[in-house]
Amino acid sequence: MLKLLQVLNEHSESIYTLYFMKKSNELISGDGDGSIIIWSSNNNQWNCSQTIKAHNKAIRCLIMNNNKDIFISCSSDNTIKFWDKQKEWICQQTITDYTSPVYQLSLNDQQNKVISCGMDEKILIIEYSEYNKK
Repeated sequence: MLKLLQVLNEHSESIYTLYFMKKSNELISGDGDGSIIIWSSNNNQWNCSQTIKAHNKAIRCLIMNNNKDIFISCSSDNTIKFWDKQKEWICQQTITDYTSPVYQLSLNDQQNKVISCGMDEKILIIEYSEYNKK
């Protein structure tokens, strides 16, 4: 039997994507106006711990690396953004090679390549460079 425990309603637009971080017991959600909310659980109650105006249009996908210290977002604003965990989540790099919305992201097993696809019928393969740490 399933039972509703809590309703989270901080978003002002439709929510398109969710990612649950098992190690830290946090949740990331992305919505239609380009906002990302980081949720933290304390005594089985979820609370907003950070709100990020991340993109100019809808967040389409959120993924995270295995260490849970980097997450990647893509959006209908034609960009992919890489976020680094410091005291708060900070955008470290933006990819602007798409000419239309970016819909999906995937990381390879080695965690050094991001594969993305978008409305402009392209698949981009983006590789981490050890040389310049990007």
